[in-house]
Amino acid sequence: MESIVLFIGSYLILFILYFIFFYLFGLKKKSILNSLQVQFLKIRSKIDKKDLNPKKIGILICLIDPFIISFTGTIISFPKWNIVIKLLLGFVILMALIYSFYEILGRIIKKRGNLL
Repeated sequence: MESIVLFIGSYLILFILYFIFFYLFGLKKKSILNSLQVQFLKIRSKIDKKDLNPKKIGILICLIDPFIISFTGTIISFPKWNIVIKLLLGFVILMALIYSFYEILGRIIKKRGNLL
């Protein structure tokens, strides 16, 4: 029960921060399509910039990134291991989640075309 509360609390806080700083400021400055996440999607999935809607892709990133960070933090916070092992395990989990979620998102965007 404690892990679910930790996950939901951290996800909500991170989502609000991402929504304010990434989405709202990104739409204002028109920098969402130049972000690192979108660059990774474009390179990995060979997606054109014209196929991406900044509002929709921004919301999707605001949903995915806090989930990845919260899930990794929740998993790493519970075992009573050495800090070095926790950091290594956290790095592996973080990279695996980033790669898998953005791979799935890239495939969905390629399949749907201009809908995102």
